[in-house]
Amino acid sequence: MFDYYDRINILMMPTDACNMNCVYCYHEAHFSNTYKMTYDRLEHIMQITIPHFHKVNFIWHGGEPLLMGKEFYQQVLYLENLYNTNDCVISNSFQSNLTLLTEELADFFVSNGFTFGTSFDGVENDKTRHLSERILNGREILRQHNSKCGCIMVVSKANINTLIESYQFFNENNIDYKMNSYIKTDNTDLSRMLQLDAKEFVDKMIELYDYWLKDVQCKVAVNPFMNVVKYILFKQTFSCSQKSCLGKWLAIRSNGTITNCNRFFFPQYEYGNVDDYSDIREAFDSDGFKNILSESVERRRKCMTCEIYDYCSGGCNNVAMFENGINNNGGFSCITKRKMLDYIKQSIDDLKMKDIIELENEINPKVLKLIIEYQETETSQC
Repeated sequence: MFDYYDRINILMMPTDACNMNCVYCYHEAHFSNTYKMTYDRLEHIMQITIPHFHKVNFIWHGGEPLLMGKEFYQQVLYLENLYNTNDCVISNSFQSNLTLLTEELADFFVSNGFTFGTSFDGVENDKTRHLSERILNGREILRQHNSKCGCIMVVSKANINTLIESYQFFNENNIDYKMNSYIKTDNTDLSRMLQLDAKEFVDKMIELYDYWLKDVQCKVAVNPFMNVVKYILFKQTFSCSQKSCLGKWLAIRSNGTITNCNRFFFPQYEYGNVDDYSDIREAFDSDGFKNILSESVERRRKCMTCEIYDYCSGGCNNVAMFENGINNNGGFSCITKRKMLDYIKQSIDDLKMKDIIELENEINPKVLKLIIEYQETETSQC
């Protein structure tokens, strides 16, 4: 039996249906598949999950999770309370396109502790995700309800040349954001059109990093830059792709199929179906979990001699699956992470030794704050 943790993160995908048509969506059948999770299956999931953990984080994903309607999430809250017999700490968050969010829904979700994240591809969003005005309107509704909402920006060939303009947009609108590189999942003409060149990606990201580092008017958290700086200064890692997520994360589709996360995984890596389990932890004894675990371990063993292994721990299983297979490394993500980390490390290693007065009004205030913390920590240990 797998050595379980006392907490679990579950990406709940109650429907694959979506009211948008993002060009890089990896849910291939999201228009034809309008199936929604039944209340019976929802209750079964709560019944076999909540009693077995001290903390459960439900991340409502999709498709578009708001298509389920308010009544579905009223039932979610009822069932969470019903099956919370051991003082489990339960949290709920959405990854939503926000286009269906209304004042009424925002009031309901925010008052019941739901948090939100969304996706927005910067100044080129209309090329890749569309409905920019409606997405931003949904975020404004959340802001009026005192609920912050960060963004994921997918960096692809479609927007690689406007990274600085997009940063300026996010900063002007006070939106924290994270950049994820586009991952080619098939050989269609569209995928080839969006696919990034490793050298171009690194060059453009470094150009943005230099601009961001010197922006004394920066108001927002920008990742992966902030996380890289924190790693360099404090050896801290934050992203699920920087450590093994196996045994700590699950994703459950509307039909009950369990996978490692919300991204698409080949059938040999599926963890069975919730309908067949009386305890969600049984999924970690499935053949699919054993397959992904053994291949992940094989990849990480190959990665251990890499100079950035302490930073990325072998990277994301899903990214590896599409690059060279889960049991291999050396793809786009490896190449780009090594080059970017090396560049950023050189700049931060130089800055962290300088006098704070010299750095004031010269660098990003968020970076300055981290360097002050680093120097104070170093002084206290002397």
